Amino acid sequence: MNTFLVQNFQHIRSLAQEMENIVSTAGSTTGTLQNELAGMFAVTIVATYESIVRDTLIAFAGCHHPKFEKYIENEFSRMNSRIAIDDLYRYSRSFGLAGWTDPGTGRRSTIFHRLLNEQQSRIENRLRKDMKKCCKNLFDWRNDYAHNRTSKPTLGDICGSRRAAKYVIKAFSDAFEESQPDGCGQ
Repeated sequence: MNTFLVQNFQHIRSLAQEMENIVSTAGSTTGTLQNELAGMFAVTIVATYESIVRDTLIAFAGCHHPKFEKYIENEFSRMNSRIAIDDLYRYSRSFGLAGWTDPGTGRRSTIFHRLLNEQQSRIENRLRKDMKKCCKNLFDWRNDYAHNRTSKPTLGDICGSRRAAKYVIKAFSDAFEESQPDGCGQ
């Protein structure tokens, strides 16, 4: 796993632990404050995931040609929530990741589809959560808070979804890392 990904996941995990400690020790915090913290944390998580996706695409492009890297850097300078599962599938196809041709897979499936599929049952068994649904929930909660300043989920809901959704982002990063030309490190 690349260093950038590890650093970002560690940062989010540290924030989650600190926020959970603050909320659990400050018994007098109001529901409103807890909801505000949850909403802000959802925004932070999704912004971090956007940054990981953007940097993954830029690094991959840079392995092919400096002009391609610059183009992708400009194209994705403001990602703005273009990292839903369908967007990630589209990026994996349009960036030409290797195909996945196992029986029962779609004709346009890529290595990202394979890695995500491999993670799905493992994460469901371990965390008892659907990582794709958790990812969608985080995006929805981020949008609710960022655009309407409403936050219905608790900090626990957001932290739980983060634990599962990070595997979607990890699979995306790993797929691009596996597909890089020889001699090109991320």
